[in-house]
Amino acid sequence: MNGELLRTTEVPALLGGEPVRATPLPVAYDGSGRIFGPEEEDAVRDVLRRGTLTRWGGTAVDDLERAWAERLGVPHALAVSSGTAALHVALAALDLAPGSEVVTTPVTDMGTVIAILQANLVPVFADVSPETGMLTCETVAAAMTARTGAILPVHLFGRCADTAALRQLADEHGVFLVEDASQAHFSFDREGYAGTHGHLSCFSLQQSKVVSCGEGGIVVAEGRFHERAELIQNKGWLRGRQGDRAYPVVGLNYRMPELSAAVALCQLRRATEIIARRRRSYAVVVEALRDEPGPVITAERPGERASWWALCVRWPELADEPELAAAVEKSLRADGVPFSPGYIGTSPLYLSAALQRRGTEGRHGLPWTLHPEPPVYRRGDCPHAERFLKESFVMNWNEGITPDDAADIARALARALPAARAFTASSRPAGTRR
Repeated sequence: MNGELLRTTEVPALLGGEPVRATPLPVAYDGSGRIFGPEEEDAVRDVLRRGTLTRWGGTAVDDLERAWAERLGVPHALAVSSGTAALHVALAALDLAPGSEVVTTPVTDMGTVIAILQANLVPVFADVSPETGMLTCETVAAAMTARTGAILPVHLFGRCADTAALRQLADEHGVFLVEDASQAHFSFDREGYAGTHGHLSCFSLQQSKVVSCGEGGIVVAEGRFHERAELIQNKGWLRGRQGDRAYPVVGLNYRMPELSAAVALCQLRRATEIIARRRRSYAVVVEALRDEPGPVITAERPGERASWWALCVRWPELADEPELAAAVEKSLRADGVPFSPGYIGTSPLYLSAALQRRGTEGRHGLPWTLHPEPPVYRRGDCPHAERFLKESFVMNWNEGITPDDAADIARALARALPAARAFTASSRPAGTRR
């Protein structure tokens, strides 16, 4: 696709013209766009025929753990029930003092913060790079205090956060690094795979992820942390390695069942194909909009290879023009391209109601009451993050999106801002000025 095709003279759908897409894109949670087929069906039937649906006595969970570790080139992987469970297990495995601080990002899913709170730790939010929406060493260092126990970066949209440098920062300060690599399965840069730099790293296998079983998670842990993570996810018992139920720690039941593991293992075996398809169609959008003014597409750095969990597009001018941003969303949706503003909304997580009132379940105020001077979360704490969310639009990406679909998406993106400007101008009463 070239600039002439993108800058078509057709009337945009927002202004009464024909939409770019006559049929829905395969990006919904109804399963469209995902490769689930005969292999998964056979694997599930095999588990049912064996009659053992829990991991104990089964083989699928063990096989998944071995295959995941082998793919990443790490000694161990631990399968659990969800990505949020993986993060909770990882943080609990650190055995930090209750009320310790975890420096994390305000641009993430609530599951990241839920895990911190459930481990009786206090989230402290660092600002992000205005270009990537991810933590940097500079922003993390500025947020660290004497109570910092861990740093928890999130790999966004399929790209790699700078976790090699963050690991060095963590080691220099004697704290731990926990990676949330839920959106970056097998993405890598010059420093290695996402999820291989942390003392512990976590992956989600939720419906939209590159490797999926609907719900599930993986924990990758160094040395002594692996055994502790095993204990925590299995009610505090190392089954098969303890003659009796000694229960050296209090754990939880975060075990992955065999049926989930069977599906995930099939998905893992075709991960190379899944990632190649995602990358092929994503490249169409990047190339089509390379010389277009306006939209800024999240793209790879030299030496980076992303698995593309989502497509993030920024229009920097929208951060200061909420009316125009709303019209851009309308234009994209009118064209059949369902982008959502921000990332899970246009506000950073620290402005969510739960964190504003410092409440998890009930009114006890934990874990903030464990901190002598608990942080107060205010608008303006992370200005780059707040601006990034106001100027960004995100759409799930998957292997079902074809290059032709991607060309349609690029066309809708190219005409979204001009259409939005025309729409907002025509919507104002006569004689009014901005």
